[in-house]
Parts: sequence; structure tokens; C-alpha cells
Amino acid sequence: MEDTDLLEMLRAAEADGRVTIGLDPRKLDDVDSPISIQAESTRWIYGLMAAALLVWWLGGAYAGFGAIAAGALIYATIARRQVERNIRRRFHGRAITDIGTWRKLWRLEGITLACPSSTGTKGAPVCSSPDGNWQRFVLDHIAPACAAGAATAWRRPGAVEE
Repeated sequence: MEDTDLLEMLRAAEADGRVTIGLDPRKLDDVDSPISIQAESTRWIYGLMAAALLVWWLGGAYAGFGAIAAGALIYATIARRQVERNIRRRFHGRAITDIGTWRKLWRLEGITLACPSSTGTKGAPVCSSPDGNWQRFVLDHIAPACAAGAATAWRRPGAVEE
């Protein structure tokens, strides 16, 4: 079975709720990450710095310090969340469907695969990037359900049913 088949099985299992994919957007917001756009963070920082400098120039040092504190609060609450949402959106839009992007991401920390049980994810099989073997995880925990004829059995896209 090829990696593209395994990734398709993983994507289908996530869509069905048989697997949860945990993401740590802060770890995936890396220069080497194919789903991270560094300009997303820096445009917020530059904009808030420019606003703080303008307030400092117009209102003095105390107003400037207040603007710096407000800018740090805005960045920590609004900007970081927006960047994390965009990383999650790009992950689900691109990484889970493109094997090249998936392979690049798996080399970074920040992705965890788990098979939730009826008691939640505690004690469930887990595989984490970059040290875990996601292919083995799919073969051990997802492929058997497909082979057993689960209701959402995986089928290669474009395959002819016999």
C-alpha cells in the first residue's frame, strides 16, 4: 500500500471520527512548515508597533507605553488566534490531502494521531510527529477496520468495484 493510500485512509477515518488529529499550531508555525506563512504574524507586529509609535509621538511616553501594552495584549489574544486558525484551515485544506505537504509536516513536531475509544482518548493508541510512524499507525488501527468491511470502508479513489 502506498503512502497516498494511507493518507487517504487517514483522512477518511478523521472525517468519520475514527481518528482524531491533534494539532499544535504554535509548533507548526515554523519557518520550515509548508502551512505557515511568516508574514501573517509579522504584519500584526509591524502594524501594532506603528500604532504604538504614533500614539507615543502624539501622546507622549505614558500613552506610548500604554499603547505598547495594549498592542501586546491584542497580539496575544486576537492575532495569535487568527494565525492559529489559519494554520488549522491550511492543514485541513492542504496537508491532509497532499502527501508531499503531509511528509514535510510530519518532520516537524505538532501533529498527534489518536484513536478515541468510548472513554475518550485516555489510553487510546497515539502517534506523534516526528518520532512516530504514521504509516504503521494507519496500518495497525485504521486499515483493519477497512479490511473488516466497516460501514465507511476505504476505497481507492477512481477504483472500479468488482
